[in-house]
This record gives sequence, C-alpha cells and structure tokens, in this order.
Amino acid sequence: MLDALNNTLRLLAGMTQNQNPSAAAAPAPLTVASATKPKNDLKPSPPPNFDGDRQKGRGFINSCQAYFRLRPDNFPDDQTKIQWAMTFMNQGRAQKWANRIYQWESIPANAGALYFVDWDDFRSRFRTEFFPLHSDAAATNRLEGTGYFQSRRTVDDYLDDFRDLISDSGYTDPKTIVVKFRRGLNPTIADAVATMAAGRPDDLDPEAWYEAAIRIDQNQAANAAF
Repeated sequence: MLDALNNTLRLLAGMTQNQNPSAAAAPAPLTVASATKPKNDLKPSPPPNFDGDRQKGRGFINSCQAYFRLRPDNFPDDQTKIQWAMTFMNQGRAQKWANRIYQWESIPANAGALYFVDWDDFRSRFRTEFFPLHSDAAATNRLEGTGYFQSRRTVDDYLDDFRDLISDSGYTDPKTIVVKFRRGLNPTIADAVATMAAGRPDDLDPEAWYEAAIRIDQNQAANAAF
C-alpha cells in the first residue's frame, strides 16, 4: 500500500511540473460592473435673467431648482448652486442685491466667510426680498370677494388661478376649498356637478370637483360647437 501511494504521489508531482506555471497561476477574469454613473445628456433650459420683479421671484427659484435636479453632477455643493443662481440676477433690484452681497464678501474682515450658509438660507432670504408681499392676505381677500369668479373664462383658466389663490392663502380644509371653488364656478357648471346622477364628487374631495367641472365644461363646449 505504501509503494502504491508513493507511485501515485510521483505521478501527480510529474503532472504538476509538466503544466504551464503561468497559466495555472493566472486567475479567472472577473467581470466588474462599471462604478461610473451614466452620462447625463439632458440639456435643460437655464432660468431666465431675473430683474427683481416680485411677481417673477417664485418662478425664478423654481427654474433654478428644476435645473439642479436635472443636472446634479454640475453642482457638487450648495455654494456652487448659490453662485450659479446669482449670475442670472443681473438686472434691476436683483443686480443691486447681488452687488451688495459681493461687496460684503470683498471686505477683508469677511475673507473666507460665507454670506449664505447653504441653499436653504439663500432661498429663505430670496423669498423675503423677491416674493410678493403679504401674498397670503391678498389671496384670502380675493377668495372672500367675487374677483376670482370664473366669469367668461374656461374652467381650466379659472382653476389655474384658483389653485394659486389656495396655495397663497394657506387654506387646507378640503370642505372650505370645495365651497370656495363651487362658489366661483359659473352657476350652470356648479349646478351640473352638484346634481350629477352618478359619480357626484364628494364635498370633501376638491380634486374630484376639479375633474368633474372640467369634464362638464368640455362637454358644454362640444355641445355648443355641435
């Protein structure tokens, strides 16, 4: 048995020596998934130049934030976002505001200091400076009057204006929103929605009222065209 084992070991040793050492030592190729992110080919439109008009302030900030979301690779930190946004504040009151900030940063005593802590800080100060004044009170006053009524507008146009008023006023109670919306609708459309035989929207569901009013307005327009 010992002789047989020794012969087997000698045969195995010979087979190992005859093999190519470099081929035996070469590890199997590994397939490694690429760790790089796919290239973003989106080319979103940059925000328009901003002149400080309070009626355009909200739109300017929204345009900036949309660009950040679509091209996050271009903005490694908040300070880059802030400086990029300020390059578009190059007219009117906005330019004067930006110049005051650059002047503050150029003072030797403020060397290395940041005027804005982060993007949220910039957005908060921008809102104070360039958003409409007392927009909540103005929206509430309009909703308490009749100036927001649909009149000769389509329901789509009326709804766009109504949504902005609700957002600015801060109303959140669905019953109140439905009452205000129904009150401003043209009576023929409001009555048609309220007396629907099937699928009448609940008085606690503003979105259902919006959809029903749009549908009825479109049906009336199609009937008038016929």
